[in-house]
Amino acid sequence: MCASAAAARSPYYYWHAHVPTGADAAPKPTPQLLSSRPSSAAPLGVRAIDRYALLDEGGDCLKLLLRLDAELEHVDAASVEAEFGARALTLSMRSATAVHRLHVPVLSHEILPEKCTVKVSKARRVVLTLAKRDASRTWKALRLT
Repeated sequence: MCASAAAARSPYYYWHAHVPTGADAAPKPTPQLLSSRPSSAAPLGVRAIDRYALLDEGGDCLKLLLRLDAELEHVDAASVEAEFGARALTLSMRSATAVHRLHVPVLSHEILPEKCTVKVSKARRVVLTLAKRDASRTWKALRLT
């Protein structure tokens, strides 16, 4: 048997001889968009905030002061979020490398969440003003021990 006859019986040559062309050919694949969200390089870690000053001068408000130094130095009001509950508080600040969080699940006394505020001062501090439910009560600690 000659080489051309053997090649004609080979599966490779047989398949190529019968491949559809033109309108019968298989369509070319088209790329499809899977997601349009930008991918985040890495999830940010969470770091606990444990250094703050508590200021109670009597009256109906209590102030919580946090210094913005080190990696929190460039934090602005847009990257600060606060959630207030009657007996709870959560403050989150997003920096370039982490989310810094102060979470107090049980406050020493009750507050009025709708009257509480958070501000970032020009002196590189975050000031949380907590409205006391009972103005006659003096706070000695932020957390219930």
